[in-house]
Amino acid sequence: MRCALPSPGVRVSTSGRATRERRLRSLHVRCSSSSDQTATHVLTFVTGNQGKVDRLRLAMSLQAGCASFEVDGIDLALHEIQADTVLEVALAKAKSAHEILQRPLLIHDCGLCCAALKDAPGPYTKYFNFTVGTAGLLALMRDQQDRRAGWDDAIVYIDANGHAHSFSSLDRYGYTGEVSLTGPIKPLRFEGPERAIGRCFVPTSFGLTECLADVSEEDYQRYRREAPNVWNDFAAWYAARETETS
Repeated sequence: MRCALPSPGVRVSTSGRATRERRLRSLHVRCSSSSDQTATHVLTFVTGNQGKVDRLRLAMSLQAGCASFEVDGIDLALHEIQADTVLEVALAKAKSAHEILQRPLLIHDCGLCCAALKDAPGPYTKYFNFTVGTAGLLALMRDQQDRRAGWDDAIVYIDANGHAHSFSSLDRYGYTGEVSLTGPIKPLRFEGPERAIGRCFVPTSFGLTECLADVSEEDYQRYRREAPNVWNDFAAWYAARETETS
C-alpha cells in the first residue's frame, strides 16, 4: 500500500462547500460476527454514484468477522484536476473533500488503461466515453498487436489525522485483460454513453474470454466478488484497521 500526497497548488471548488451536498440513502452493511458487538462504524464515501456505494457495500459484506459498517454516501461538487494518472486525480479530490467535510472519508476514481496507447485513456476515460466511444476506441486499437488493458481503480481514504491511504489496482495487479477485437456482441450491461469504453474490456486474467458486457450474470457477479480488486483490498484493510482500534 502506498501513501501519497496530492500535488501542491490543488484548488478546491468553493461551490462544493455551500451549494451541492446531497446525502444518498445510508446503507447498513452487516457482516457475520461471533461477538455481540453492536457499535456501528460509519464510513463516509464521497460520491454521487449509487452504483459505487453498492459496490463498496458488496466488498464490505464479504469481510468476515466485522460487526457493523454504515456506508454514508455524500455527493460533493469537487474540482477535478488534470493529471497523468487516476490516482493523482483521486488524491486531489480526497484532499479537497476532506477540507470541506473535516472528517475521515473515501474517494474512488477509475479509468481504463491500454498498454498500446501508453495507458490512455486513463484519467480521461470519462471524456473518451462521450467523445470517442466504443467504435472510436476499437478504431484506435485496430492495428495494435498489444491489446493488454486494465482498469486503474484508485481508492483514497483520508483518516482522522488527515493522512492519505491509497490503493491502486494498476499498480498492484497490472493489466488484467485486453481490449476486444470486436466490442460486445450481445451486451447484457453497461448501457449508455457513460460506459462506452468499459464495454470493450475482456477480463482475461480471470479466465473470461468475452467482453464483460457480454458475460452471463453468474460470471459477472463471480467476477465482482472474486477477481482481485481495490474494493476488496480496501474493505479488508479497513475492517482489520477498525478491529485493531476498537
